Amino acid sequence: MAGSLTLEPGGQLELSSRPEANLQQVVRSVHDSLQLLRERASALGASLVGAGVAPYREPQRITQAPRYAAMEQYFEPWAPAGPTMMCSTASVQVNVEAGASDAEIRERWHLLYAIGPVLAATFANSSWITGRRSGWKSTRLAAWLNLDPARTGVPYIKAAHDPGAAYARWALDAPLMMIRRSQGDWRAPAGLTFREWLSMGTSAVPDRQPATVADLQQHLSTLFPHVRPKGYFEVRYLDAQPGCWWAVPAAVVAALISDPATAETAKDICAASPDWEAAARFGLENPAVATRAAQLSALAVDRLRLDPATVGLARLVEEYAEKWTLRGLSPADDPHLRGRHATRVVARWMAPSSGPEVRRATNARRAR
Repeated sequence: MAGSLTLEPGGQLELSSRPEANLQQVVRSVHDSLQLLRERASALGASLVGAGVAPYREPQRITQAPRYAAMEQYFEPWAPAGPTMMCSTASVQVNVEAGASDAEIRERWHLLYAIGPVLAATFANSSWITGRRSGWKSTRLAAWLNLDPARTGVPYIKAAHDPGAAYARWALDAPLMMIRRSQGDWRAPAGLTFREWLSMGTSAVPDRQPATVADLQQHLSTLFPHVRPKGYFEVRYLDAQPGCWWAVPAAVVAALISDPATAETAKDICAASPDWEAAARFGLENPAVATRAAQLSALAVDRLRLDPATVGLARLVEEYAEKWTLRGLSPADDPHLRGRHATRVVARWMAPSSGPEVRRATNARRAR
C-alpha cells in the first residue's frame, strides 16, 4: 500500500497517500490502496463505508492514546459535537501546494476559503447519524461548526496580510488542548494559550519543562481550521464520498487552483456564496447555491479537459454532476447511499500519467 494508514478515535481508517507529481498519480495511488483495503475488509466479513458521519453507530472512542483522552476531555463542553467529530466523522482531505511566491500563497489561501461553502454543499454526504436524519446535509461540518471557535473555522486574516504571519499569531493565541507528559494524563491548564506557556514557562506548567518545538508541532496539530497550513494547504471541509466518488472533489479542487484565470473565475462564481452553516444545513436546496455548484463543476471540467492526462477525470466530474449537482442534490439526498459504499471502478477513467505540471496533491481519505 502506498502511503500510510492510521486508526482514528472512533475506528475510522485514515488513508494518506504519498505526495505525487500530479493529480492522476494521486488518484491511481489512492484507488489501488483503497481497493486493497476493501479486499482485506471483505475477507474479514466487513466493508468500508464512505460517508461524512457514521450513519448508525453511536460515537464511541476505541483508542486509548493519551492524545485522544485529552482531546475528549477538552471537547466535553462542546458535547455532542466533540464526540461526534472525534468518533463518527470522515472526510476527503485534499492537500495542495501552498504556492511558489508570497502572492500566490495569499491568493490560494483566500481562494480555498472562498469556494469552500459551495464545495461543502456540493459534496455534503452526512444527513444520517445514529439511525436517524440529523436535519443537516453535512452533519460532519455541523459538528465542526459547533466546536471550540478558538481553534476551528476561519482564522481572521485580512486579504492584504501575509497569511503565514497571521496564522502564526492565531495559533499562538489558541488555548492549549494538551501537554505531552511521560506519565499521567496530558490535560493542559484551562485557557492557557501557547503564547502564555512560552512566556511563563514552568510557572504556568510546573510539572513540565518549558515548551519545545515538539510541543509547538503538537499544538498546531490540534488546530482545525477549514483549511490548515502544514507547509502545504490541507482542505478539510469536504465530506467523505460513497465508493470511488472521492476522486471527484480531489479533481475539482486541483482544477480550480491550477491557474490564475481559473482561480479568479471560481472566486467570482462564489462571490455571494452561502455561509458555512447554511452550506452544512441545506446543501444545494437553495437554487442559487445549486447554480454556483454547477458552474464550479463545469469550470473544473473545462480545466481538466485541457490536459489529455486528466480528460478521464473530467468525465468522472461530469458524471457526478449529472447524478447529483445538476439536479440540485448531493449524496446526502440519495436514499440508496445510506450506510452503503456503492463501489465504483475509477481505473478506466485514469489516463497514463503524463501531465507536465508538478504539484503536491496528496489526497487523505478517511473511510470506515
